[in-house]
Amino acid sequence: YVLRDHSSFQHYVFVFSLGGGSGSGGAPALAEHFGYTFEAEGMDKTVSIMGTNPDEKDGLEALYNAKDCMSFIENHCSHITSKIYLDNSTMKDKFAINTQIADLIGGLMSLPKVNEEVDIKTLERNGMKQSDGEEALALWRTKGCINMAIINPNKPQAKDGEEETGIIEPVVFIPPYNKKPIKMAVSASPTLKLDGDNGEVLRQELIKALGQHGSDIKAGYNDSDVSYAYTFGHATPQHIIDNLNKMIENIENNVSTEEEEILDFGSKGKGLDALFGQSKAKSNST
Repeated sequence: YVLRDHSSFQHYVFVFSLGGGSGSGGAPALAEHFGYTFEAEGMDKTVSIMGTNPDEKDGLEALYNAKDCMSFIENHCSHITSKIYLDNSTMKDKFAINTQIADLIGGLMSLPKVNEEVDIKTLERNGMKQSDGEEALALWRTKGCINMAIINPNKPQAKDGEEETGIIEPVVFIPPYNKKPIKMAVSASPTLKLDGDNGEVLRQELIKALGQHGSDIKAGYNDSDVSYAYTFGHATPQHIIDNLNKMIENIENNVSTEEEEILDFGSKGKGLDALFGQSKAKSNST
């Protein structure tokens, strides 16, 4: 029905939890089916996935679901164009998570043109080129993982003892810095100046935070109060799996520790047998 009656759609995005049963089990297979069908029928469309990783508090089952799901995506989903893996543990407010996901996708789907007030020549000297509709489409079609970050030029400076994080706030897993992404784009709010000295400072911050080395950055303005940076074409970061393994190990170690404490509790004569024995002795004395 979707493929037949909505032929005008160009981009399909599957948003789901990597840790759940239905989402992690069904969404990648359905996305791969869409991608395969589009290619087989010569349809010029893209299929992308956005998966949210579980947190340690979600338990072992969710973490193992996420590992199995990512393994399936990497090994069996060659027709999925781009992948976005969000770190669910960085935000606690569910409404904020949903709003941010919508804003990130919206900015990515419609990377805007640079407005007429921007000095294009200065922009290009800073290693940025104005984006347009065709460029936005090309970025969205780039194979591999997409990373996204919020640009916050008014971010307060770190206090004494705190680590300085800069004005780039990643909202997804960042690959190792030595892995150069294929492309980068900036969707700037009207208050963020991309030309002049400000543009050069921003470019250096993007290189520092996202590992971009010398490639042109496609830039444009949006109509919101938030600025975003996107990098495209990454290999799936190994440390996503490493992070899942670490959380699994933490939970399994905690379970083992609790079991040892129970055994130790019983060995000191304070276990269930001892308590029942004390209760029986009291009843006999009465």
